[in-house]
Amino acid sequence: MELRNKTQSKSIYSIRQKLKRVISVALSVLMVTSVIDYTGLVSVNAQTQSDAKIVTAFAELPEDIYNQQISQGSSETDVSLPNTLNVTVKSIIEENADTDGENAENITQGVPELIVDETAVESTEESTDTNSEINMEESQNTVNSEESSAETADDSTLEKEIADSESDQKETMETVVVESVENYAEPPAQNVETVVKNMTEEGTDQIATSTVREVLEDITIENISWKLNASASSTGSFDSAIAGAVYFYEPVLPEDYVLAEGISLPQIRVEIVEKEDNVQSFEKSQTIDGIVITVSAEAGVFPEEAMLTVKKIVDSNEQEKIEEAVKQEVKAEETTKTVEELISFDITITDVDGIELQPDTSKGEVTVSFAQLPMLSDVASPVQELKVFHMDESFNEATGLDTTVNQETESVEATAEHFSVYTVAELTTEISANVEAEIKAADGTLTYYDTIEEAITAAIGLEGCTVKLLKDVGVDSYMTIDQGIFTLDLNGYIWEFTSYGAFTMHGNGVIVIIKDSRSGGGIRTAYDPYALKVMGANVRLEGGTYSAISSDFDVIGNLLADGCAYKKDDGTWVTDMSVNSISSVTVVEAPNEILAASVTDVNTNITRKYLTIDKAIAAATGLSGSIVTLLNNVSANDSVHIGSGKFTIDLNGKTW
Repeated sequence: MELRNKTQSKSIYSIRQKLKRVISVALSVLMVTSVIDYTGLVSVNAQTQSDAKIVTAFAELPEDIYNQQISQGSSETDVSLPNTLNVTVKSIIEENADTDGENAENITQGVPELIVDETAVESTEESTDTNSEINMEESQNTVNSEESSAETADDSTLEKEIADSESDQKETMETVVVESVENYAEPPAQNVETVVKNMTEEGTDQIATSTVREVLEDITIENISWKLNASASSTGSFDSAIAGAVYFYEPVLPEDYVLAEGISLPQIRVEIVEKEDNVQSFEKSQTIDGIVITVSAEAGVFPEEAMLTVKKIVDSNEQEKIEEAVKQEVKAEETTKTVEELISFDITITDVDGIELQPDTSKGEVTVSFAQLPMLSDVASPVQELKVFHMDESFNEATGLDTTVNQETESVEATAEHFSVYTVAELTTEISANVEAEIKAADGTLTYYDTIEEAITAAIGLEGCTVKLLKDVGVDSYMTIDQGIFTLDLNGYIWEFTSYGAFTMHGNGVIVIIKDSRSGGGIRTAYDPYALKVMGANVRLEGGTYSAISSDFDVIGNLLADGCAYKKDDGTWVTDMSVNSISSVTVVEAPNEILAASVTDVNTNITRKYLTIDKAIAAATGLSGSIVTLLNNVSANDSVHIGSGKFTIDLNGKTW
C-alpha cells in the first residue's frame, strides 16, 4: 500500500513538471509580444465625432447692421436682425482602428525571433511518456507481487528515481530560446494615443487604436434669433420713446454650439434718435426727351413727402422770351460770347397735396443737374461752353449760375435757391479764323493764340493749364521746351512738322500730359525720324497717334498713362515695353486681355489699370490699404522689390 502511494506521488510529480513547462513557454511568448509594434496592423474601421461644435470666430457683421439708428416711436421689429451668422467652428474627431486574427500574420514584423527546439521538445515528450509507461508497468508488477516486493523495496531507490526525473526535466527546459533584445530597434513613435490589447474568449488577439484631432470649418448657422442684453442696454426692455437710449442685441446659438475660450458673442448696437435727426436726404429725378433732370438736397431742406414735377417749355412765345433774356445776360457778362442753343424746363417741388414748396436753404444746399444733354454729345464747337440760367416768373430776366460740366457723364450741374424755370444754354466764343490754339487756365480763363508755338510758350508760365488745338497745324522747325507743367489736348487735330523737326521735351522740369479728347488727333513729322522726343522729361501719354516716338533715358512703356497701351496701325498691340523707340502707333485705353493688374484705392474707391505688374506694385506702395488684383497671368523679367507699403495682392485665380 505504501509503495502504491509512492508510485502515485511520482506520477503526480511528473504531471506538475509538464505544467511548469507549459507555463514557462507561455511566459516567454508574453515577453516577446510585449515589444511588438502593432501600429502596422492598424486599419481604421470607425470614426466618431463629438456632438459639440466649438465656435472659434464670428465673421464681422456689416456696419449698417452692427451699428443702427432708428427714430423715436419705432417698433422693435424695425431693428434689422439677421437670421444667419457666418462662423468658424472647431470639431473634435476621434478615429478608431483595430486588428484581428486576420492580420495576425503581420504581428511578428520587427519582433525578435522565437526559436523553439522541436527535437528537444519531442525528446522530452518521449522521455516523459516512456517513464510514465515504465512507472505504470512497475506499479502493476509491484501490486501483483506485493508481498515479495514490499519486503525488498527501498525508499532510497524511489528517491533516486525522482531525483533522476528532475534532472531529465531540467535538461528539457532549455527547449525555448529568445534572441537578445539588445539589437532590437524600438519602433518609431506613432500618432496613436491609446493602444489596447483585448484577449477574446476564443483566444484571438485584437488591437484597438484611437486618434483624436481638431477640424476648423467656416459655416453658416441658419435660423438665428436675437435677444436683448438687458445689462448692457440703457433700459431692461426696448423703449423707443427715449431719445439717446442705446440697446444691444446678441444672437442665441443652437444648443449644440459652444463658444471657445476668449470668444464673445457679436453685438448689434441700436441707438434711438430724435425723428427729425433721422430725415433722409432728398433726391428725385425725371426723364424728358432722354434728358435726366435731378434735384438733390440735404436732409431737412424739403419735407420727407416732397415730390418733383418737371415740364419742358415748348410754347414758342415762352421760348422766345427766355432766349432774349439769356442773350441779354450773356452780353452783359461776356461780350465775345453768343447763344447757340438752349433748352428750358419748369421745375417745381410740391407736397402730397400739390402745393408748391421752396427749399429751406438754412438746412442745406440744393442742386439741379441735367444729364445726357445732346449739346454735350454733339460737341458742336471747339470753344463750346454750357451754362445754367434761372428765369424769373415772367421770363424777362435770366440769372447765370455757377455751372459744373462733367464731360464723362454728359451732365451739367448748378446750385439752386428757388424753383421755377431753368435753362441750359450752349455758348460759343467768337474767335478769329487764324486762331490755332487756346489755353484754359486753372481758374477757367480762356485765351486764344494764333500759333501753336505761341500757345506752348505761354503754357510754360501757366502751371496746370490746358493747351487745346483748334485746327490742324503745321510747323517747319523744332519745338523744344525744358520746363512747364501743363496738358496738351490734340482735340482731334494733327500737329505736323512739315520739314525737319519734332516736339522735343528734355529735363526733369517738364511735366506734360498729352491727350486727344476727340480722337483722331496726333503728332507726326515729314522728314525727321521722330515726331515726339522725350529726353528725361516726365511725359504721360493718354491719347494721340504718333509717327514715331523716342525716349532717350527711359523705356517707352513708362511714357504710357495708367491703363493705356500702344496699338499699331495693323491693329495689333505692342507687348514689348522695354525698348526706347516705337513708330506708327496710337495710344488708346488698353483692353483687359493685355493688362496685368489693377490697383484699387479703398479710400476713394478709384481703380486704375496697369500693363505690367511692377507698375501696379509701385502704385500700390503709395496707397495704404489698396488692393492689387491680377487681371491675367503675368510674368516679370526682373524681380519685383517692395521696400515699403501696406496693401493686399489678390491673385484672382491667376498665376504670377
